Order: sequence, then C-alpha cells, then structure tokens
Amino acid sequence: MAAATDRNNTRGTILITGASAGVGMEAAKALMQDGWHVVAAVRNVEKGRRVLGEQADVM
Repeated sequence: MAAATDRNNTRGTILITGASAGVGMEAAKALMQDGWHVVAAVRNVEKGRRVLGEQADVM
C-alpha cells in the first residue's frame, strides 16, 4: 500500500468509517500497522475499541 507522507516522512491522520467490522476494520488495522493515526467512526464504540484496541481514536 503506497502511503502519503509529509516532508518529514511521517504518516498523517486518516478517518475510517465502519471500522469495527469488515473492510473498514481491515483497512483500519492495515493503516495503523503502516504508521497512520486512525480515527475510527463506528456505531458501537465498545466493539470498536475491542476490535481496534488503543491504537485508534474510536468514536
């Protein structure tokens, strides 16, 4: 996955909707592993935190 970087070669912040299941969850996990700061939009915050852990900001 090619990632956008700034001049300091650091990853940015990305918003993923539907991040507690399916494609959204897998995308969020992959982006977090690649160094992105993930803001995860979910319907069930408890499930989102359980699935994504403390690495993502779940709302």
